[in-house]
Amino acid sequence: MANKKPSVKKKPTIKEMASVVITINDKLHEMIGVVNQLDRVLGMYISMKGDNDELNKFITEEMDKAKERYDAEQNEKADSGDISGDTDGEGSGTEGVREEK
Repeated sequence: MANKKPSVKKKPTIKEMASVVITINDKLHEMIGVVNQLDRVLGMYISMKGDNDELNKFITEEMDKAKERYDAEQNEKADSGDISGDTDGEGSGTEGVREEK
């Protein structure tokens, strides 16, 4: 049996990388366009129903609730946990340096 070299993937060329980046950029812009169109349609629907004030009130309340939850989570994270890092059980190496009086 002949020895086969292991298949090694070659690095993509700059041209190939540029092509991929351009394709991703094009798809992203397509998605942004779709989101903008959906936003316009939703805005037209809300205007048609005349629920602008009610929707704004609801969104404000939900944003306040979300902010309160986020703040509570951040406070919990700040209150819990060791801020000293990975130094558990490690000494500072200064034992016996100071003179005892």
